Amino acid sequence: MILQKMPHYVDSILTQEDASAALQDGQVVVGLYTNRENVQSVVHSHPYYEMILPVAGSSVRYSVDGSVYDLHLGELILFPGEMYHSGKFNITDTTSERLVVQIAPGIWERAWAQSGLPRHVWSGDPVILDTDAVTQWDFRGLLERMAQTVYLDEKYAIPCNAARSRS
Repeated sequence: MILQKMPHYVDSILTQEDASAALQDGQVVVGLYTNRENVQSVVHSHPYYEMILPVAGSSVRYSVDGSVYDLHLGELILFPGEMYHSGKFNITDTTSERLVVQIAPGIWERAWAQSGLPRHVWSGDPVILDTDAVTQWDFRGLLERMAQTVYLDEKYAIPCNAARSRS
């Protein structure tokens, strides 16, 4: 297994042009974002799905189509692709730290189809999971593992059928 250090972005400035670009470094990209001085993002959308989990510092406020969502530490928000939104950081503290995962639409659709879960009316709306759900499903651990695992060398990878027969 090859590991890569999770990128850490401090007070990065997001432009609409950057946000609207397709993912460059793969189908799933995870990073840690810290805001101290840059306290608000531009209104933007992107073609990929985005999950955001505040892990330290301030709660975060997201605006979507005239609605406001306050996201507290440990809660997770999911934005579907092409949804315009903006974030305001440093609501309750001088620093905001968030794990952010960006998932290409094809990967999202395949994962959804393989899960067997039905489509819900909220599939086009933002979704917030409370801290209990995030803890139960270990989303923080999942996001951290996704950030650390770039890929498995083929000689170490086990085909799905072989893995099932070992169980």
